[in-house]
Amino acid sequence: MANDARDGLTHVLKHHPQVILLDMLMPEMNGIEFLQALQPKNLPRTKVCVLSNIENPEIIAAAKKLGAVDYLLKVNYTPYQIADLVKDLVKR
Repeated sequence: MANDARDGLTHVLKHHPQVILLDMLMPEMNGIEFLQALQPKNLPRTKVCVLSNIENPEIIAAAKKLGAVDYLLKVNYTPYQIADLVKDLVKR
């Protein structure tokens, strides 16, 4: 877990996690900027799942174009469902 987006990016580049849960609203940079910064780093085993309450079709499309494998609205999922989604992403 990171304190802000820049800390998260540093953590990802150092540890190459299998799954990133990403919000669109974060300190330092937004989710789209995070995905743009991550894109040239070539992390094929890392899957990004966006969890946000922003329901904007343009943002959803941009996130998926930048490599997010899923874009989920937080309000539709319990913590247990999110844990199951992460397990499924690890298996993919």
